[in-house]
Amino acid sequence: MSISKENLVILCSLGALALIVVFLVMPSFDEFNLDRQIIVEKQASLEQAKIYNQQITDKNNQFKNEQLQDLLSVLPKQEELSALLIQLEGLATGNGLIMESVDFSKIELQPQAEAPGTDTGTDLSGTDTGLITAGPAPAPPFKILLVTMKLSGSYDAFKNYLEAVEKNKRIMDVTSLVLDNSSGLAQYFSFTVNLHVYYQ
Repeated sequence: MSISKENLVILCSLGALALIVVFLVMPSFDEFNLDRQIIVEKQASLEQAKIYNQQITDKNNQFKNEQLQDLLSVLPKQEELSALLIQLEGLATGNGLIMESVDFSKIELQPQAEAPGTDTGTDLSGTDTGLITAGPAPAPPFKILLVTMKLSGSYDAFKNYLEAVEKNKRIMDVTSLVLDNSSGLAQYFSFTVNLHVYYQ
């Protein structure tokens, strides 16, 4: 059986096309599928990274909020007398003392003195006077509330109370105290305590 020249050309062309498909197109198609799979995996990794990033951001915001709350509990922005009264009552009763009275008053702080500057003053004619001028004194960084309390109870209970005040989260200092045993009871004392409680 003889094959015509035209059919032979067609068969050779089909064979060449098949070889091109096998050796060129198929590898490219496989590489394309592989690239597409890599892209899908990268997108999944990117989405996972976005989720982790959001979780980290949320944790950071939560941590900052907790830090802010801790700071405000140590040095609140206002006096917060009701919360302070509950806290003082808890410190007293929690250590076996009776809080008989409490009084609050503000302490007016003077502006902090600032060191003289290096600028020299000038008179109205513009002549250097050689005088050293100082800038305005800055406001104090905190305010103080004076708390005067009268407590009663045993001496050991009062020692425990002082330790509790020292360890208390809100900053407060015992500035003075007076002990009185005029009741005649050996284990019963009256204490007058002055506290400085700080706020912003």
